[in-house]
Amino acid sequence: VVYSGSSALAISAAGTSGQVLTSAGSSAPTWTAQSSLSVGTATTATTASNINGGSAGYLVYQVDTNDTDFIAPGDAGFILRSTGASTAPTWVTSALTIGSTAAQVGDTTTSFDGVTKTYAIQAGREVRVMIEPDRIDDLRADQLATDIATRIESEMEYPGQIKVTVVRERRSTAIAK
Repeated sequence: VVYSGSSALAISAAGTSGQVLTSAGSSAPTWTAQSSLSVGTATTATTASNINGGSAGYLVYQVDTNDTDFIAPGDAGFILRSTGASTAPTWVTSALTIGSTAAQVGDTTTSFDGVTKTYAIQAGREVRVMIEPDRIDDLRADQLATDIATRIESEMEYPGQIKVTVVRERRSTAIAK
């Protein structure tokens, strides 16, 4: 799960089966066993088919001790950002600022042929580019990384450097019976 820390985006480790993600205030969110939760008047929440006050697509969050509320669904392409322990998370555009320029996280629009997805990671210090392996060969993938880096240099302002990684992956699967 991608979350916003005090100065950068980060990715949490995966939880184990049956765990839920809980806010740690201004720290990274943590995975918690459902059996250790206390929600409303119940001491253990293992399943819920209708949370009082909720609606389709709404997210539940803890406002304060013994106080739970809901966040309305965000617009398409938005991400949920924590605003600290004392206020509700908010939906924000998925733009990540690198220097003085905003770049979309997970944007699928690109002027580079064969690119399927792009990700800004490492607080914007690295761009990962997923490509279609059937359309772009290894040699073209190398050139594409250089082309994207050149475009970043010419169109963006940022301190330091940005690493561009092009990922060309092809998987083949067969099942033995």
